[in-house]
Amino acid sequence: MRTAAARPITTLALALVGAGLFAACGHEDIAAPPAGSSATSTRPAPTTTGATPTPRPTAAASPRKTATTAAPIFVLGPYGYGPLKLGQSLSAARATHILADLPGTNAECNPAIIAGRITAPDPAGYLFFKGKAGLIDIYAVPGARTPEGIGLGSTTAEVLAAYPTWETVDGGVEGHGHVRVPGNAAALYRIATSQGKVIQLSLQRFDVGCYE
Repeated sequence: MRTAAARPITTLALALVGAGLFAACGHEDIAAPPAGSSATSTRPAPTTTGATPTPRPTAAASPRKTATTAAPIFVLGPYGYGPLKLGQSLSAARATHILADLPGTNAECNPAIIAGRITAPDPAGYLFFKGKAGLIDIYAVPGARTPEGIGLGSTTAEVLAAYPTWETVDGGVEGHGHVRVPGNAAALYRIATSQGKVIQLSLQRFDVGCYE
């Protein structure tokens, strides 16, 4: 079982671009005298010097809608997360079309991100691939839960009720620890708690690691 603390993962910054709206204003027309009226009408001529034309109301253009895609929600475990499976190659994972981008690579881990986890705090939604071992780590996004009902925000008491053998690596009340995944002896749940609640949850391969 791995016991070293996880190294921080660089936070991604994503930006949404809105579209500006433009509306044109027209000048009010001056009406011609009605047919049959006297040419010597005493109606005063309109004065334009210093006058400000009154704009006509125009229909506003429909605003463009910025498309946002919520992170897909699946059950985390015992073998993967929806179409993502532990041991899957990076190319196969990208073919599921639920990966948003690849923030970078290094000698140990090749990270990716589940699409739609824009507002989720790191490392929620992160995936880690390692060479021929493929996908070795899947971090839960908000709303995702294990088959036993544990997800981000679950209480420590709920964690212990679902996984009685879970404990922190240093034996403290809070922190991160591991527990074998029911139904998959080759995988672990890494669960981290703070202030009595789960703040990180991931499904990991038992026999392969790259950051702990």
